[in-house]
Amino acid sequence: MKHLLKKNGKLILISGCLIDLICAPLISLLTPHQVFAGPASEKMQDYKNFMTLVENGNIKPMIDRIFDYYNINEAYQYIEKRNKTGSVALKMIDPID
Repeated sequence: MKHLLKKNGKLILISGCLIDLICAPLISLLTPHQVFAGPASEKMQDYKNFMTLVENGNIKPMIDRIFDYYNINEAYQYIEKRNKTGSVALKMIDPID
């Protein structure tokens, strides 16, 4: 994480795995970085507020790679290799009318 965050940077893990939830407070105590972890809210207003922060540049998502929706198996295999340095996103397709 040292090379991923700016000095005194903050990392927010949303829907992190169990190990992220356990390690976040320890990382905050043992490094100069602040790490926050927890489950994602299921409220639409929370999602809209979060997206506003992203759009305004207050929060910068760290995306490692983007896969087409049809390549979901390849995306999953990439995640399983545990070499990613950010989130893996799926590019959704337009619905067929």
